[in-house]
Amino acid sequence: MALRLSSFANRLLLPLFVLPLIAAGACSSDPGQCADGEDNDGDGLIDIDDTGCLRAGGTESPDATECEDQIDNDEDGLIDLADPGCDNADDKTEYNEPRAQCSDGIDNDSDGLVDYPNDPGCDFSLSDSEEDGCPDTNCPDCSNGIDDDEDGTTDYPDDLGCNSAGDSSEINLDPSQCGINVLIQPLPDGGIMGQFMPGNSGELKSPECGGNGQEHVYVYTATGPEALLITTDFAETNVDTVVYVRSDCDNSSTELGCNDDNGTNDNSTLIVDRVEAGSYFVVVDTANSNGSGDYRLEVQAFTPAGEACDVANDTCITGLVCRTLDAGATMTTCELPECKDGLDNDADGLIDFPSEPGCDSPEDNTELDDCPSGPNCPACSNDIDDDADGLIDLGPDPGCTSASDDSEIDECVPGLETLVLTSAGASGTTTAGTSLLGASCTTAAGSEVVYIYENNDTLTQLSFTTNGSLFDVVLSVRLDMCDSVAAEVGCSEQSTGNETVRVDAPVQGNYFVIVDGFGTSSAGAYQLAVNGIIPLNQPCNAASTNFVCDASIGLLCTAGTCQHSQCSDGINNDADALIDFADPGCTSITDNTEAPNPTPNPQCFDGIDNDGNGLIDYPNDPGCSMASDNVELACTDTDPLVDIVAPLTTGNTSAATNDFSPSCSTSSTAKNDIVHTLAFPGSLQSLHIDTENSALDTVIYVKQGDCSQTDLACDDDGGVSTFSSALNLTNVAAGNYFIVVDGFGSGTGGAAYNLNVSGVIAAGQACNAAQVTAGIFTCAAGGACTAGVCQ
Repeated sequence: MALRLSSFANRLLLPLFVLPLIAAGACSSDPGQCADGEDNDGDGLIDIDDTGCLRAGGTESPDATECEDQIDNDEDGLIDLADPGCDNADDKTEYNEPRAQCSDGIDNDSDGLVDYPNDPGCDFSLSDSEEDGCPDTNCPDCSNGIDDDEDGTTDYPDDLGCNSAGDSSEINLDPSQCGINVLIQPLPDGGIMGQFMPGNSGELKSPECGGNGQEHVYVYTATGPEALLITTDFAETNVDTVVYVRSDCDNSSTELGCNDDNGTNDNSTLIVDRVEAGSYFVVVDTANSNGSGDYRLEVQAFTPAGEACDVANDTCITGLVCRTLDAGATMTTCELPECKDGLDNDADGLIDFPSEPGCDSPEDNTELDDCPSGPNCPACSNDIDDDADGLIDLGPDPGCTSASDDSEIDECVPGLETLVLTSAGASGTTTAGTSLLGASCTTAAGSEVVYIYENNDTLTQLSFTTNGSLFDVVLSVRLDMCDSVAAEVGCSEQSTGNETVRVDAPVQGNYFVIVDGFGTSSAGAYQLAVNGIIPLNQPCNAASTNFVCDASIGLLCTAGTCQHSQCSDGINNDADALIDFADPGCTSITDNTEAPNPTPNPQCFDGIDNDGNGLIDYPNDPGCSMASDNVELACTDTDPLVDIVAPLTTGNTSAATNDFSPSCSTSSTAKNDIVHTLAFPGSLQSLHIDTENSALDTVIYVKQGDCSQTDLACDDDGGVSTFSSALNLTNVAAGNYFIVVDGFGSGTGGAAYNLNVSGVIAAGQACNAAQVTAGIFTCAAGGACTAGVCQ
C-alpha cells in the first residue's frame, strides 16, 4: 500500500520549491506566503504544508487537487495523472471504480492472453477472473483447438460462431441453418427457458413424434459425455409440445431422440442416454399447426452410463445408480441397478427381477437374500407350497408375480382368484363369479371365472374352447398380464357356447383364460378344453388326445417325440422305389407304412386315364392327391383337399379361402370353405354326415365325381346342436365324392369345425378294408369286409 507523505517529508522537499522563490526575491525582504510562517488562507496549513504552495505562484491558495498533489490519495499504487481515476490535473479525486480482470489490460493468469474477448477465462468484459483450464480441461469450444461445429474454421476469432475466446459454442446462430423462420437461441445457464408459442405452422418436424406447429430451437453445448433430461412438464406449459434433439438442426436423420406426450398429459419429457462433447439443437415444437400457448423448457445434464461418479453426490441419469460395477472395478460409475443389469451379483444362479428373490423391483440395487431356507426368504422362493395348491414358488405357482413376492395366493386382480388350468381342461359355473374384467371382441358384462395356463412347451398351435357350455360365453385369453385388455391374444363370442381362441406359434408363458358372460345376467355351467399341436422333434405323449403331433405335415408320436410317418419322411421304406405320396401303399400323410400296395391298383396308380382329361395318375393328374387315390376326377380348390380317413375330421376355416357356394344357403357366398374327399368301391346302403359341436356355424354340401357338379345334397342347420348341419343319404352309388364344409353368413372369418362321416356298405358290395377298420363304414347285417367284399 502506498503511504501518504508526512509533513516532515514535505519539509525535506522544501529546498526544491523555496529556493527559486528566494532567488526570485533576492532584492526584496518579503519571503512570500509559502515561507512566511503564517496560515495565509486560513485552511489550517502553513507554508509548504499547504498544497496551494505546490502550484506555481507562491501563494497558499488555491489548494492543489488530488490529481496534482503527488499523493496516492486512493492508495491504489498510482499517483496523480498516472492514476486512471485522474482525467486531468484539475480532477479533484484520484478514486476510480475497480477494474475487473477481464478489462484491466493485465494478463492476470499469465497465459499470454489479455482480457475479454481474447482470454478463454473471460465470459464477458466485467468478469473478474481470467482463470481457465485450457487447453486440458473444461476449455470452451472457442479455445479448444477443435472445429466443434465442423464448418471448416476453428476457435475465436476465426470461427464466426465465436463471440469471444470464452464462448462455449462455435455454432453460428444463423437462422438459415434451421429454416429462415425458425428462431434459434442459446440456452441460458441452468437450461431453463419460458416462452410463448404462437399458433403458426412450422418448418421442422420429428419423423417419429411429429410436430406440425411452430417451433423454437435452443443450442445446448455439452462439455463432455453427458446424459440429458429435457422436459416441458411444468404447470406453466399450456400448449401441446413435442421435443426432439438433433446434432444438425435441419437434418432429421441426426435426431437423437424425441417425445410427444409423456404418458400423463400433453407435455413432453425426453431422456437422451448419451451425448459427447459438442453443441446440439434442442427443438420445442407444437403438436398441432394451430397450437399456441406458453411453455417452460428445462434441460438438465447428468452423468451417463459407464462414466465416473461420486456416490455421495449421485449425478447419474434417471434409471442408473452410482456404484462399483464388480469386484474388479477401480472406481464408481453410473450403471444399471443390480436387479436390472443382467449379472448374477450375489452368485446364487438367479439374475435380476423377477427371478432373483433379493430384488423387489428392477430398480432395486441389491440382489442379496437368504433363500431358500433363511428366515427372510419370501414365500415365492422358499421351496414350500405355502398356499397348498400343489404348486411351488415363482413359475409353477400363478400367485407368484416375482421371486420376491411374499404370497403364493393366486389373484388375477385383487379380489379375483385365479384357478389353475391343466391340459386336462376344466368345468364349472360362473354363477358365483365376479364381474371385474372386460373383453375386446364384445361386451362382457356377466360373471367371470379366470384360469391360468402355464405353457412350457414348444407348440405350433395352442387353443382354448368352451364347446358344450350352456350359456352365452365370451372367451378371452391374455398373455402374462391378467388385468390388461392390451395383453389379449384372442377373444371369441359365438352366441352358442362354442367359443374357440386359437394362438398360432404360442410363446412360452402364463396364459390367463377368462370365461365370461355376454350380458349382465349371463351365467351358467361351462366346459373349458385346452388343445395343442406339437411340431417336429418336440416331446409328446401318445396317449394324449388333446395335445397331438402336427398331423397336417404327417407327424406321429413315436418313442416320445413327434416324428414323420413313413408316408411323409421322404424315405423309400418298403424298397419299391416309390416314396411317400408316390407310393400307393400310403393312404394318408399320417400312414405309418408304405406297404402293402392295394390290389387292384387305384385309379391314380393304374396307368389309365380314368377321367379322360389326357393326364394319367399321380402326380400328373390334378385329380390325384396321392398315388393311393381311387379317383382321378379333378377338384380345383385354392386350399389342399382333405382326405377323410377317420369317422371324425377336424379343421378350421380361418386360414381357408372362399371357392364354393352352397345351393341351400345364399348367405354363405363369402365364407371360407374346405373340401374333403371320400371314395368307396361299393354302393352304400346309407351315408350320414354332420358337423355336431362345431364352433363354426356350418353349411355342408356333397358333390359327386367333380367339384364343378351341382350339389348332390346340401344342409344348413339340420343338426342337433345349435347351427350344426346334418345330411342323411340312402342308396349311394360307388364312386368319388367331395364334401364341402362352408361357413354361414356374409363375413369372411372362420372357426373350428367337426366333420363326422359314417355309412353302411350294402351286402355283397366291394369294401375298402382300411375304411372299415378305421370305423368310417360298416358292412350291413353284421357282415365283415373279407377279400374286398362285405359278406
